[in-house]
Amino acid sequence: MRNRKTRFIVALMMMLFFAFSIFPSVLNAAEMNDQGSVKFRYFYGNESFFKLLSRLNAQRAAEGEKEEVNPAPEEPQVPEEPQVPEEPQVPEEPQVVQGLSSDEKEMLELINRERAKVNAAPLQIDMRLVKSARAKSSDMIDNNYFSHTSPVYGGFSALIRQYASDYAYTGENIAGAPRVETAHKNFMNSSGHRKNILNTNYTHVGIGIVDGGPYGKMLTQHFGG
Repeated sequence: MRNRKTRFIVALMMMLFFAFSIFPSVLNAAEMNDQGSVKFRYFYGNESFFKLLSRLNAQRAAEGEKEEVNPAPEEPQVPEEPQVPEEPQVPEEPQVVQGLSSDEKEMLELINRERAKVNAAPLQIDMRLVKSARAKSSDMIDNNYFSHTSPVYGGFSALIRQYASDYAYTGENIAGAPRVETAHKNFMNSSGHRKNILNTNYTHVGIGIVDGGPYGKMLTQHFGG
């Protein structure tokens, strides 16, 4: 009698273990339809429960494989817009003027370099003013004087207007020095001469540099605007 009870208990435990092990699979065989009732997808005719379970596991594996084969597409990554480099600032080419000596070209470059520092427009060369400036430098050497008033031409404004009469504003800087750079430094260290060089009323300049005189070179700047 005891042996029969023992066999019964063992059989019952095995049935319970088997039932719990297949319970999730059995649940997966059922699905809710649109009306809210439960129906079984794989139970056909006299198909045994084990065949049902085997078919269910195969179906689940196939669905899993299908999900892996056709994963949801990821959102495409939009490439960042490339940064457009800024256009390099090309420095302005120095003014090319025909008919100036190397000293006169150097003086013109120094003048416009100073004007660029204060955002003033560069002065353009007017060859008429170059002629009047050269005449003044030669006159100072020939007549041995150093002044804005010439014994021959009178005041600088009168001299400028003999060559270029269409300027409303006129100005003059004069210097005697052995080198152009020295004369330029002297101009910039003098408030009156510096004001002429940086004056925004002036649009054109003429430079006349003549070798000779007690200083080595005589330099004249004539401004017009």
